[in-house]
Amino acid sequence: MRWLLDEMLPHAAAEILSRLGHDATSVSAMGFRQAPDSVVYQLALAENRILVTEDRGGFVPIAKADLEAGRPAVPIVIVHRDEFGRHGALPHHLADALNRWSQQVSTPWPGPHYLSA
Repeated sequence: MRWLLDEMLPHAAAEILSRLGHDATSVSAMGFRQAPDSVVYQLALAENRILVTEDRGGFVPIAKADLEAGRPAVPIVIVHRDEFGRHGALPHHLADALNRWSQQVSTPWPGPHYLSA
């Protein structure tokens, strides 16, 4: 799968996903740190990536508006960092959970998905 991790999530998780065979990057690695949510969302859309974020309030309304208007929208995986461990464990646990999720959901629909540890 093609992943885009929002800036509050560690880029190391994207690196681990890449080693697991995914095409993964982060907002920070792409030079979009502190970009508005609408810009990050459009980046995910243009790159055909699944957006992974903690920011439900910023991205879900954008996707909902696009879906209601009949425009293309991206899948958004909502996570809570605290569920995946702290410090060094976070990237590994998050990447493992996303990898498992991708095996269960081979074709994610546009809009929000919620991922627990």
